[in-house]
Amino acid sequence: ASAYVFFKINQADAGKVLAIETVSDSSYSGRVNQVLVGEKQDIVNNFIKESGLILVVAFTTAVISIISVVVSIILRMIHKKEIDIVYLGLGTLLTSLIMITESLIRQFYLPNITIATDVGFFATKLAPYPFLIYVNLIQGKRYQKLHIPVLICIIVNFVVSTGLHVFGIMDFLDTMNIDYIVIVVALVVGGGTLLADL
Repeated sequence: ASAYVFFKINQADAGKVLAIETVSDSSYSGRVNQVLVGEKQDIVNNFIKESGLILVVAFTTAVISIISVVVSIILRMIHKKEIDIVYLGLGTLLTSLIMITESLIRQFYLPNITIATDVGFFATKLAPYPFLIYVNLIQGKRYQKLHIPVLICIIVNFVVSTGLHVFGIMDFLDTMNIDYIVIVVALVVGGGTLLADL
């Protein structure tokens, strides 16, 4: 997790050496973001200017996703049948969570940065799952033999990387390359079967 730390520099500090010391057992400790000097509100305004639009899109997408999931669940209860779009809504919700938790200004609206970062990692690992389920359902499960192994890989990746993280063996960042491979495989399989139906 990365965060900006604000501190005041007084006139009496002019000419003194500014030293930054980090204390952490993380292998990622010691990384320092760009150092910004100025009024706190001006710095925050600059962050909002840089990533505010993406954040608005992410929150809007999250709200629309939640509405589609709720409506799908209600329709499923009324009509007693599967509503495929619920999976598209869940996948979009996970994608918007990734955008929200990875925002430059997340520390201003998510007080616990560690939890926010972990939610982003969980969402990244799970996001392909509902999308691939959706593709499988709209194709009438004709390519299920291709989809199921990928769905299993998504779940296995999630469980194994979470276990490695919880037991302190590997950090989520260390397993991100596997996440990306799983996402690419899911895109290739899902996209390939969609193209095969054209």
